Amino acid sequence: MLRALIAVAVVLLAAGAAEAQRTTRRGGKPAQEQSHAHARGHNDSTACVRCDSTVRISGYDKTLQASKESFFVTNLMDSASITRLHLTLSYSDIGGRSLHKRSIDVDCHIPCAETRRIDIPSWDRQHVYFYRLSEPRRRVTAAAAPYDVAIAADSVVVSIP
Repeated sequence: MLRALIAVAVVLLAAGAAEAQRTTRRGGKPAQEQSHAHARGHNDSTACVRCDSTVRISGYDKTLQASKESFFVTNLMDSASITRLHLTLSYSDIGGRSLHKRSIDVDCHIPCAETRRIDIPSWDRQHVYFYRLSEPRRRVTAAAAPYDVAIAADSVVVSIP
């Protein structure tokens, strides 16, 4: 009887171990299919370049209650589209003291000689700062403080046709 019980337990354990385990959400593709689909859509003619004269950043805006910062990026190249930006943003108060500094990667599509608006999550999660040149949309409270920002494009990824 003990041998039969052990044999049944071994068979059940082996059957349970042999069963395939579902690792995707409903309606999703398995991980291998997703990675192959992404690889098929990737353009092989991309390059990462320095940004001396390839982009111009302008029109920054962030109001007191905004959860996003926005600005415009102009592609100054003649023959390549920008597909990704690596930016460094430096925030300072009106007196010039540093408040915060961060680097961020932004996926985008900016064709040759065109401009696109870029939105990124705000660094000011408590909504106590506003960009000094932003038009006030709500009454500014006494606790709110203006700031200035400098944005540097460290590198861009371009797609060459």
